Amino acid sequence: MFLIAPYHADVPFYRRPVANYVLVAVTCAAFFVQFSLPKPVVESLMLQYWDLAGMVGYMFLHAGPMHLIGNMVFLVVFGNAVCAKVGNLAYVPLYFGLGLVAAAAHNLFSGGPAIGASGAINGIVGLFLVWYPNNQVRCFYLIFLLYFFRVGSFAVRSLWIIMLWVCFDVMGLLLSGGSVAYHAHLGGFAAGVGVASALLAAGLIRMDRGERSLWARFGLGVGGRARGSEEELTPPTEEARGPAAPGSPAQGAVPVMCACGRRGRVPAAWAGRRIRCPKCGRTMRVPDEGPRV
Repeated sequence: MFLIAPYHADVPFYRRPVANYVLVAVTCAAFFVQFSLPKPVVESLMLQYWDLAGMVGYMFLHAGPMHLIGNMVFLVVFGNAVCAKVGNLAYVPLYFGLGLVAAAAHNLFSGGPAIGASGAINGIVGLFLVWYPNNQVRCFYLIFLLYFFRVGSFAVRSLWIIMLWVCFDVMGLLLSGGSVAYHAHLGGFAAGVGVASALLAAGLIRMDRGERSLWARFGLGVGGRARGSEEELTPPTEEARGPAAPGSPAQGAVPVMCACGRRGRVPAAWAGRRIRCPKCGRTMRVPDEGPRV
């Protein structure tokens, strides 16, 4: 048995992801309600061909507690960052739109009844990948093989762990298929990547200071840095925009170095505040005092 599950994404929020929390709560409530509904009603809400009720309702149905918990963990870890980026009003229609695309992919390439929010959530993960490829994702892992047992956690850039999960879906599709709606997963993910890229290209979503999109990372010129230079480290929180810390120098620059080895300079007025490294996404505290340069 081999399990990898995310539990935290290192993405500072500029607004509260209220819509995502509401979506998680409604989905969890729907899971318990589904067991009290008549079987014909539940079946009418499953994804079956092109019935609109099923293409929306299937996102709220789950096969069991572990199915629900796994989906909600992914939705919280990645959905909070995406919701904070696009705003609460835009997030809900975006989520359901991705779920509809995932349903269409399932109908076109697979067919048969399907339930679960995985398709829509994979779309959210696709958005996250384009906007936050360098941010760290902390993951829990469990390995249980015969007499070997190991459990722990690790941190890795979202680009690599997300692509690993996509590879699992592709291998599952090619090797077995089974009872998993792999076409919905991959269709939702592809839709998320496409929508995130289109929003960047249209200027409707901008990278914050210190961030680089997936395409800018590979030099493709879509959604690069909004402002600031390569060596600049920038404040991610409201705290960083407030008045300078007492006793900090009022002008000049303070040299800082991230744990990943990236060096840079920040305004001395940021002394005592939290900043984010543009290379690895880690946050760090600017020293209260430092030489002016």
